[in-house]
Amino acid sequence: MRVLAGAAIMTAAMLSAAPAAACKDDVERVIQDDEQPERLDWKLARAFNNRCAASLNKGGYDRALADCNQALRYDPKHAIAFNNRGLAYAGKGDLNRATEDYDEAIRLDPHLTIARYNRADAFEKKSQYDRALADYDEIIRTQTADARAWNNRCWTRAIAGQLESALADCSESLRLKPDSANALDSRGLAHLKLGDLDHSVADYDAALQINPQLATSLYGRGVAKRKRGDRAGADADIAAAQAIEPNIVEEFARYGAR
Repeated sequence: MRVLAGAAIMTAAMLSAAPAAACKDDVERVIQDDEQPERLDWKLARAFNNRCAASLNKGGYDRALADCNQALRYDPKHAIAFNNRGLAYAGKGDLNRATEDYDEAIRLDPHLTIARYNRADAFEKKSQYDRALADYDEIIRTQTADARAWNNRCWTRAIAGQLESALADCSESLRLKPDSANALDSRGLAHLKLGDLDHSVADYDAALQINPQLATSLYGRGVAKRKRGDRAGADADIAAAQAIEPNIVEEFARYGAR
């Protein structure tokens, strides 16, 4: 399973000393603060961006979008605000505009890894697997011990049908982080698509021991069990997966595993 960078990680990296709950008062406080008035635009950009990030954490994409727009009005070169606005567009389902904002964030700050993660996620959702893999390649090139990047590249390669390469990536991710349910889940998908049902079920079993609510592992294990002739076990796993994630059947159809 792909691991998203996520608004929570980005918020933790960007919020000032004030907690996220206080961000609603940030903008007003900055406006009233006459200390260093020559830096008011920079301070307002940071305050609006912080409030944008706090809204993203709550799923308030319209409010986040409005606040990131304001942040960029005050600082048009604010790479994090472009990244955050991309997340808001992605949350609203506009992956093309999200990708454009991630592009700009990376142009402004080529070392902004979170924007590469988010752009790769958007590319994968648009079935642009080569472009997603290029972003993961770059993350791994600069951060070779990032288990999440190895797992995400494994997942994308598994979806794209690059199955042997996917297995190698998952093995590296698990070497770096042996207790990763997500990497076990990703390797389970690669084994499933290879037709190696015993290893697929073993990986899904191990993933579910760590995270019993992992819908992709429940569904993938159900598919593998069905292919092995265990109809009752398959039906139970698939029903449990659908209870957690109602769209899981369509999701796995997109992965080419059903």
